[in-house]
Amino acid sequence: MQKESTENNKMEATIRSDIAINPPSIIDSLAVFSDSAHFFSFYEQLDDLYDEDIESFYDFISNHLSFNSVGKLLEADTLLSSLEDKYNPLIMDEVMRYVLNPYYEFQIGNDLITYLNYDQIVVSDISDNVTRAEIRAIEKDGSFIPIEMIPDSAFWGPAYEPSSFARTICGCNISIRELGCGDVRVWGRCSNVLGGRGKGTVHYQNFPIGFGPATWPDYGPLPFFNEEEVRGNFSFTFSISEPREVYARATPNCVLGVKRFANEEVEVNNTCDYKTRSSDWMWHQYTTFGVAVSMKLRHYRDWRFDRVSIEVVAYKYYGPGDWRQENINYLYSRIEADFKDRNSCHFWYHDSAQHSCSNCRRSSRRIKNPRRSTAFCDGDLRGYAGGLVGTNLLWEVSGTLEGFECCE
Repeated sequence: MQKESTENNKMEATIRSDIAINPPSIIDSLAVFSDSAHFFSFYEQLDDLYDEDIESFYDFISNHLSFNSVGKLLEADTLLSSLEDKYNPLIMDEVMRYVLNPYYEFQIGNDLITYLNYDQIVVSDISDNVTRAEIRAIEKDGSFIPIEMIPDSAFWGPAYEPSSFARTICGCNISIRELGCGDVRVWGRCSNVLGGRGKGTVHYQNFPIGFGPATWPDYGPLPFFNEEEVRGNFSFTFSISEPREVYARATPNCVLGVKRFANEEVEVNNTCDYKTRSSDWMWHQYTTFGVAVSMKLRHYRDWRFDRVSIEVVAYKYYGPGDWRQENINYLYSRIEADFKDRNSCHFWYHDSAQHSCSNCRRSSRRIKNPRRSTAFCDGDLRGYAGGLVGTNLLWEVSGTLEGFECCE
């Protein structure tokens, strides 16, 4: 049985005169939202606040989301003997990490939502402790979790689709994911009238660009499509050798269910990569002043934007293997991005953003793109950091986000 919630959510929290945000209840160290509308409204307001007024954002977190979240654990990771010891959560979203508990969980209505990696979530019944334990037992290292590891009573979906954040009743969800270099995944789930594993039929096929069935009724005729009978979660992967349009349809075996459709234009042999990426924590040491800065760069997306971000943390030296997060007189972070168009891989535009603070230990900034079709290669995302210790200027250090798979 769940305990009584804390009182910090009984009314809207006024952050500034122009912002009032309704926080979730906190029950057993779990953020609980009354329904999807509550969650998405809360997230989007807090997300905007992070970019517009980061100091007010952290004031809100301190006053209204002070439970043991992923974000709070990251803040509390103040002692460092080596970079390998640093807490390195799999969630990239700088706002969402203050919603998730250490198991990457939060609650909407009667649904428990758990992040499996940067892009994958699963939804289960909050009262189903067996399934919850099975999900917690899955090793979460940031890689894609195959369908065989998902409990039958949990439903998966992409974290960047709003429909994934609730169990579907009498229906299906379906998504298409370009894996890169011609590999494509069609995946989703079907539910019955009780919200459990439901039967359905999935059709998918690829066509030359410009010749897809976008205007055909129901993406028919069916003989052109691969057909698969499914129950609950499903996933199909195939490869193409030239640019194609991929179309998919999921039909639930449920009287009240409606068909769901998805389509995606897939390039082959892309010379750029649009998938989620994060650097390791980079370490830059100023031995003369007994300080160091650690920097991380990210590229990810959610249901609102494509994003690139930088996070910088300041440390002071207290002895061999003893570095501690501490305020320095002045700290700044800057990120620069050369955005490529996802389809053509041609240079699209350049953008940059910077943040600075006084008497602080953390500095971060993001750039967001609503088009959600950006891509990069190694060297396209660059981060910079510097500051002051007393009157001593810390020379600017830099790093790049590497690891993009730009196949030829």
